[in-house]
Order: sequence, then structure tokens, then C-alpha cells
Amino acid sequence: MPVRYRSALAIADEIHAGELSAREVMGETLDRIDALDLEYGAFTHVDHEGAMETARKILPRDPRPFAGVPIAIKDLTAVKEMPLSFGSEFGHGYIPPAEGFTVAKLRAAGFVILGKTATPEFGIQPVTEPAAFGPTRNPWDR
Repeated sequence: MPVRYRSALAIADEIHAGELSAREVMGETLDRIDALDLEYGAFTHVDHEGAMETARKILPRDPRPFAGVPIAIKDLTAVKEMPLSFGSEFGHGYIPPAEGFTVAKLRAAGFVILGKTATPEFGIQPVTEPAAFGPTRNPWDR
């Protein structure tokens, strides 16, 4: 079964057991993003190199509960070395010097942050159509 159909817990269990590598999971995930994101516009930033580098370092039996599981962060939260725009042209290009509390906790649990997802400008609107990046399309509407 492809990674995209597995839960985070199942992926973590398989990585922990050595049945699947974090590198394989990240590779499949990034390939899927590359294949579909131009059409759907879900991501504002994808850190291919950083995500793969982090995934390569994760070994089976890593004690963290979600070691090697990919996750994306909404572009309303600071992630070190990734752009933070809040979905606005005003913040476009800003790289925060530190990361948010939630991101630090996710990393401590073993999640691999692969990028940032689109958000309505400043998270205000109920639809994701920021001027800075264009609309995000729902794949179920296709």
C-alpha cells in the first residue's frame, strides 16, 4: 500500500520496525508533492534537501514516537530556515530566526518537517486564496 494511504502511526511503526525507511517515506511523499502541487497549490515552500537530509539520519528503533513521519506546517507558524509569509505579499521572503513552540514539539516527537502549506492571508478568510500565492484547489472538486 502506498505511503499516502497509511496513517502517521502506521508509518512510524513500520519505520521503527525497519520495514520501511524514513528516506523511502520522504522520497515517496516529495514525489507526490512534485507531481500534484502545481495543480493544487497546497504548498508555499517545499524543503526537498533539508527533508531528505533529516530523513536519511533516522534509523530503525529511533525512540521518538513519530520518527521519520513527514509533516507540513501551515504558513502561519515559524519554522527555522523556511519562509514565513502568513499568506501575505507583505511578509513574502521573511525567514524567521527561530521556530514556533509547536514546531519544536513536533520535531522532538520525530516528525520531519518537509515544507509550508498555503493559508488565507493572515489566516483570516475561510478559503485559501492568498494574493501572494494564488488559490489552493480541493482535489475532491476535480
